[in-house]
Amino acid sequence: MATIQEALTLAVEHHRAGRLAEAEGIYCRILAVRPDMPQVWHLLGVMAQQVGRHDVAVTCLDKALAGLPGVALLHALKGRALAALGHAVPAAEAYRRAADIEPGNAEHWFNQGEALRAAGRLALAAQSLREATARDPRHIAAHVELGKLLLAAGQADEAAGICRRGLEADAANVVLRTTLAQALRAVGDRREALAAYIRAERLDDTSPDLHASLGELYLEQGRVEEAIVAYARAIELKPDQPDFHAALGGGLIRAGCVGEAEAALTEALRLKPTHAEALAHLGQVRTLRGAAPAGAETLRKAVAAKPDDGAIHSRRLHALLHHPGHDETAILAEHQAWDARHGRPLFARAELHHNDRHPDRALKVGYVSPDLGQSPVGWCLRPVLPNHEPGRAVVHVYSDRVVEDELSADIKAGAAVWRRTAGLSDEDVAAMIRDDGIDILVDLAGHGPGNRLGVFARKPAPVQVSWLGYPATTGLSAMDYVLADEAMVPPGAERWFTEEVVRLPGGRLCWAPPNYAPDVAPPPALDRGFVTFGSFNSLAKVGPEVMKRWAAVLDAVPDSRLLLKWNTLCDGAERQRIAHLFSAEGIDSRRLDLRDASSHERLLSEYDDVDIALDPSPVGGGVTSCEALWMGVPVVTLPGARAASRQTVSLLNTLKMTGLGASSLDAVTPQDYVRIASKLAMDLPRLNSLRARLRTRMKASGLLDGERFAQRLEIAYREMWRRWCGRNR
Repeated sequence: MATIQEALTLAVEHHRAGRLAEAEGIYCRILAVRPDMPQVWHLLGVMAQQVGRHDVAVTCLDKALAGLPGVALLHALKGRALAALGHAVPAAEAYRRAADIEPGNAEHWFNQGEALRAAGRLALAAQSLREATARDPRHIAAHVELGKLLLAAGQADEAAGICRRGLEADAANVVLRTTLAQALRAVGDRREALAAYIRAERLDDTSPDLHASLGELYLEQGRVEEAIVAYARAIELKPDQPDFHAALGGGLIRAGCVGEAEAALTEALRLKPTHAEALAHLGQVRTLRGAAPAGAETLRKAVAAKPDDGAIHSRRLHALLHHPGHDETAILAEHQAWDARHGRPLFARAELHHNDRHPDRALKVGYVSPDLGQSPVGWCLRPVLPNHEPGRAVVHVYSDRVVEDELSADIKAGAAVWRRTAGLSDEDVAAMIRDDGIDILVDLAGHGPGNRLGVFARKPAPVQVSWLGYPATTGLSAMDYVLADEAMVPPGAERWFTEEVVRLPGGRLCWAPPNYAPDVAPPPALDRGFVTFGSFNSLAKVGPEVMKRWAAVLDAVPDSRLLLKWNTLCDGAERQRIAHLFSAEGIDSRRLDLRDASSHERLLSEYDDVDIALDPSPVGGGVTSCEALWMGVPVVTLPGARAASRQTVSLLNTLKMTGLGASSLDAVTPQDYVRIASKLAMDLPRLNSLRARLRTRMKASGLLDGERFAQRLEIAYREMWRRWCGRNR
């Protein structure tokens, strides 16, 4: 026996010194004499693992366990060998036995959790990892893996809690901080998520993915310049990642730097020619530069690259509204194609509604929007919600806006229920709406950015309505009605809508002017001696035909000027492009005043520099025209067949300023447009009179009367509801 013990001691010395062949030879000679020595089988099993012979290790450890079944270490070693062989379920069982023997050893629970995760048994894996963190609050790896697992399973709240507990033990752990940030973002706490990412970045500045995530959050919160810096740093660390270049392009678009954006997107597409988001952003750049046909074609390629992405497909539809070469038949067909791909399959699976069918009870009316703050939709909704009569309409709002402002607070005050939905899936939002028992659900975005048409496609409410944010059909089979007026959708034009058109008497819009809007100033031409035309509309609306028309106006009015204002005019190359296009029409660049973005208050004050506003087409101004008129600036418009081109004439109709013959501001032909604008410019007394009376006229119209407008809405909602009740008794 002493000889065997001496041999074993020598073998262990060889083993520790790395002389594995010598150690193995001695172990085998011992077992030839004493095959019942479990400690030797244990050592052989360890050696086999060291050299990657995991199948041999399992055999040796089984023999060791035959003699020492109560030793947790042996079960744990067997679990490790089985895991290395890819046998996740048997590995988890081995670790479970180790934990049964030593329940206080967090490592056994952690290993079991990892094996179960590898086996795809995620709920059991999470439970084992919870045990590991409970047994040892300082087991950082367990906190990290449990946080990741819970986050992937959609249990973001618990994931955030686990990460926070782990950070109590290791505040400098970058992975925990990053996972915490992801979890906070998933639950909609963008502010705290951003703070967590910033702390992680301070600990480790070398993760490109971390910087990209920072960029996304900065962009969501409107901190565009910081987002651009973060994306640029991600690219510096990993220049061959097309996602980063595409994201940078998106940030630069938000900043108005369309030239730099195009360069970033071109690089993304060089790295990956079918990168859908890069193609979509590039399509947006081209549309913003007034090249809607090229933008729509680029967006077609984006849709082809990612056909299941409804948001990208919506961006193409939005671009098509600006395409002068697409007629109404083609635009309708494109919207119906969106529905066939992204909407109708969801609508086909929609559940029946069990709402109380009493035709005259108070209705739960839900409004869905990503723009409930400083935005055109926000200014139009603010006067409406507080004027809904609770006995007729109980207002629920589903807001996707990440950063709320003072206008958000005003809108919120008019809602009985306010739900923040940013970060939630369409399915979750639809379930929330259904659980709230909404009767009439109103979409305020259409195919605009951040839309929730995936919610409406699921038909969570019995009656669904499109209003306000999109001047065209949604194309959705699940959308029942669209709110319009007779001027925007004249008789016969309802054939371009898949929804039933409900025309509101008195106009489709209600609007609240900002309380910081300055008083109306006299026409600047009285002091300057020349007339200034202007447009504060998106330059996506200003294509080649519009520029030719505006150049003709300038040509007809000697010494007149044109003031354009949009955020892309911060880009020197964009200013040069516009100057070149007007120069090609014979207009000297010195007659152009090109201004970039500013605060809303300053924008309104800049109407003091404009005598006459020029409406673009085929998408005209909506709230932009409201603001011009409020500041006393008459708007000359050319309505066409497209509803999007008839937004300004709808406003003028509400103000009873259409059909005035020689005094009309709405043209019939492009030549008529030039004639109306130039004639008004030559008649300064009339221009001065219009400017002095426009604000008073708006106040006297129904445009600013939230109470009357809310009543008209409620009448429309009630009729829709009664029709649904009649069909579903």
